[in-house]
Amino acid sequence: MSTLATLAELHRHLGLRADETSDDDRLLTALEAASADLERECGRRFEPRLAAITHTDVQSGDTLSLADDLLELTGLYDAGGAIPLEAVTRIPADGPAALLRLAEGLYFMAGEVTVTGWWGWHDDPAALWAATGQTVQDDPLQAAADQVTVAEPAAFSPGQLLRLNAEVLRVAVVPSTPGPIYVLRAQCGTEAASHAQGTGIESCAPSPDVRDLVLRRAAWLARRAEPLPDALRQPARRWRRERV
Repeated sequence: MSTLATLAELHRHLGLRADETSDDDRLLTALEAASADLERECGRRFEPRLAAITHTDVQSGDTLSLADDLLELTGLYDAGGAIPLEAVTRIPADGPAALLRLAEGLYFMAGEVTVTGWWGWHDDPAALWAATGQTVQDDPLQAAADQVTVAEPAAFSPGQLLRLNAEVLRVAVVPSTPGPIYVLRAQCGTEAASHAQGTGIESCAPSPDVRDLVLRRAAWLARRAEPLPDALRQPARRWRRERV
C-alpha cells in the first residue's frame, strides 16, 4: 500500500467531493501503481525507509559510493568496527547523499561496509516530515494496536505515512463517522512501540513535484486503460538516479 500521494489529494485533483467514495478502491490501486511505477522508472525511492545497507567488495580508500540516496546517517561500520560519524562528510551535504567521505588520514578497510540510516530522495529533506497538529488520544497507544484515536479523523487519508516518535505508521482506513483511524504499524523499517497520550503526529510530505506527477499519473490510470503518454513520462527523467 505504498503511495506517494494520499487518497484525499487524488480526490481533490479529480474534483471529487469527500463523500464521493464509491471508486476509492480503484483510485487507491491507481495511486499504488503510479507510485511504484515512478520509483521503478527513476531507480530510486521517494518514500523514506530506515535500513542497514551493506556495500560489498569495497576497495580501501576514503570515499564510499552509496547504493541508494541517504537522507540521514545513523551508523557506519567496516571490518574494523564502528566509524565515528563526526569523521564522515556527506556529499552533497545539503540533500540526499550519494557519497560518504572520511576525514583526512582515515580510510575504509577493504571488504564490506555497512551504512545505517534513513534512505530515500527528497529535494528538501528538512521538509520531509511535517506536524499535523494532531496528537495521540489513546492512553497510551499500545504497540500492538491497529487503531489510533485522534481528535479529527478527517485530517487523515488512506495511504498517508505518519510518524510517532521513532515509529512510522501508514493510514489504512479513515472512518466515515467519528472514530479511530486504522493504521499499519512498524512501517518503513521501524519497530512498533507504545506511545503516550499527547504524542505529536507528523505526516510524511514527499517532494511536491513528485507528489503532483504521481497524482497526474494516477488520474490517467484511473480513467483510461491506455499507456501513459510521453507528457506524463518525460518529467520523471530528471529524477533518474545516476550511479557515481
